[in-house]
Amino acid sequence: MHLVARALRLLLLVMMAALVAAVTAGVVFRYGLGASLYWATEVPNFLLVWIVFLGAAVAWHEGKHIAFTVVADRLPALPRRVLDVATAVLLTGFFVFLVIIGFELVDRTMQSRSEALKMPLGLLYLCIPVAAGLMALDTLASLPARLRGTR
Repeated sequence: MHLVARALRLLLLVMMAALVAAVTAGVVFRYGLGASLYWATEVPNFLLVWIVFLGAAVAWHEGKHIAFTVVADRLPALPRRVLDVATAVLLTGFFVFLVIIGFELVDRTMQSRSEALKMPLGLLYLCIPVAAGLMALDTLASLPARLRGTR
């Protein structure tokens, strides 16, 4: 998973650069040249949605999501490990649920087209099952370490 997270970080960097470039181009054309670009709103919106979801997967991998551990931190080692494993199993189930309903959403919206680029909207919503799938795989990969109590 570390290699996937590194590749995602690189992809996110490229997407952020593209986001900045698209917004800059939109501003320059609108206010500098007095002409608007037909895609200047849609491209940044699509990029931002993908950046958020893929960024969430990277943050999940790195353990940087918000966690309320006040109760778990006060538990003895064995109950803390049981709680950690149970939480991971529940979250994996939730991520799998997101993958399933995400693909249903993608399927339902693949025939709808975006206003400016005429891209299938399903491509926008594809970020949901992709990110949830990555988080599910990452959580499953961490289960052995969680069971040993080494994570």
